[in-house]
Amino acid sequence: MVSMFSIAAWNIRGLNPTPKQNEVTDVVCAVLESHVTMDKLGGICNKVFPRWDWLSNANTCVRGTRILLGWDSDVVNVMVLAMTDQVVHCLIDTIEGNNKFFISFIYANNNYFRRRLLWRDLSMHKGFVGNYPWVMMGDFNASLYLDDSSVSTLKITLAMREFSECVESLRMTDVNQKGLRYTWNQRPNATTGLLKKIDRVMENNEFISKYSDSYAVFQPYRILDHSPAILKIPMAIRNRPRTFKFCNFVIHKPDFQNVVSKGWKKVVEGHNMYKVVKKMRFLKKPLRKLMWCNGDLHERVVKLRDSLNNAQRLLDANPYDMQLRMDENQCLQKYNNALLD
Repeated sequence: MVSMFSIAAWNIRGLNPTPKQNEVTDVVCAVLESHVTMDKLGGICNKVFPRWDWLSNANTCVRGTRILLGWDSDVVNVMVLAMTDQVVHCLIDTIEGNNKFFISFIYANNNYFRRRLLWRDLSMHKGFVGNYPWVMMGDFNASLYLDDSSVSTLKITLAMREFSECVESLRMTDVNQKGLRYTWNQRPNATTGLLKKIDRVMENNEFISKYSDSYAVFQPYRILDHSPAILKIPMAIRNRPRTFKFCNFVIHKPDFQNVVSKGWKKVVEGHNMYKVVKKMRFLKKPLRKLMWCNGDLHERVVKLRDSLNNAQRLLDANPYDMQLRMDENQCLQKYNNALLD
């Protein structure tokens, strides 16, 4: 079994209250919107991150601390490359397996005008990352798609458009996700509220290729209003990732047309070639599932051959038994189909 390690990001909207500190100790790696002042950083971090290394972007913030980062130095080495009041760029190097990748912890500003500085920073960082694995995670303070809100809307806001343009230019996509769909719970009162997805974990193509088994878990918010995002990454990976192979036989399966049609109907924003590539990527998982549902082809041929041999032996011993003749005919059809596959 492949061992996993976790990287988490959680907007807690203030780390000073003790109950929140207790919540954070369960999963934390990056704490967003902590509101901790410089004079209290040492005491709180030593309490929240016992026996861990930690740092913050307090020096770049006008008031308080927006991003706190803690890590277990026995498991991972963290090199900070750059930081602003909205992002901390790091290079992660796992001690076990010697896996390296770039990661950006993000807490975007509430104001869309200020967020433009973040989008510009991420675009510049992409040039630095180059063709290496890169993941970014945190609170982007903006929705990406129309269905990212529990309240239906047909209007794409300026904030959504600018966020989408940034993601497209970075060639980033959401990591495979489990857990909650909506990551932010606005609670104006006890009976009504708005649910939105503004916390994300995103990866570039190089990260997808190297860490194909990674996934993100969005846990319940508990006493807070944001869901903790936890990225699960395999510690031991294949030297060469398994490539996608399309087996021609699946086009003859009854479910093939439905699988392709469903995947191709997904809405993708961007240039035409980018849309085609994205939709083809969407189809990989369901097509793999369709192929796996048919089992191991070689093993199936062997089993059906044995079944056909047995059916013909029984028919040879009882040539006038119509049920045996029907069974032999069915085995023959299944065997021929398996050979064709």
